[in-house]
Amino acid sequence: MVKLIAALALIVGIGFHANNFVEAASWYFFVHPTSETSPNYYYDLDRRVNYMRDWTGWSCSNCTDVWGHTYDQHMGTDYPLANGRPIRSAQQGTVTEVVNYQYNQCGVNTGPVFGTYVKIRHPAHGSSGKVYYTTYAHMTYQSPAVTVGQNVGIYQYLGAVGQTGNACGYHLHWAVEETNLGNYVDPFDKGLVCGFYGSAPCSVEPSQLDEDVELDN
Repeated sequence: MVKLIAALALIVGIGFHANNFVEAASWYFFVHPTSETSPNYYYDLDRRVNYMRDWTGWSCSNCTDVWGHTYDQHMGTDYPLANGRPIRSAQQGTVTEVVNYQYNQCGVNTGPVFGTYVKIRHPAHGSSGKVYYTTYAHMTYQSPAVTVGQNVGIYQYLGAVGQTGNACGYHLHWAVEETNLGNYVDPFDKGLVCGFYGSAPCSVEPSQLDEDVELDN
């Protein structure tokens, strides 16, 4: 009986934290999809070949080396993470794609470049009415814990970090599409992620919640 009461208390506690986090997150739409909140590469805001610019204003032309905050034609945000670390939904939505791809092909831009990945469609955001899609790429093969058509909550466990597809090392590639599939945007430049570029601060950091939510998978 004591163990049962303790287990129920733990479940209630997890739900309490998660509900608070959902309420807080409604202020700014997206949270970071991992407990790591410092990306090492951002979306390339200048889509021209050999021109690179990211949301911090760092830029160069005719660059041939990757040494800044972004790299040429990069269409997402890279989070450096150890193999197997949890990947979580950046906002509530509906899963539209789940792809499992077993192989790593660093530097190869043919075939399933995202490797194993999950894509989520998010409901219209505020008065803008814009719909967003997020992709969580290079997951560990067969790690996705969601299925197509499934509704997910904010910061829900999706799968594990890996290096499938065109990935040169373990990391999460997080991509955001606005309104239409293929229209990639930088959520940091648009102020859609808590704590960045004019958006509301994170009232609850993902890292604070991680230990609690870790128990749900």
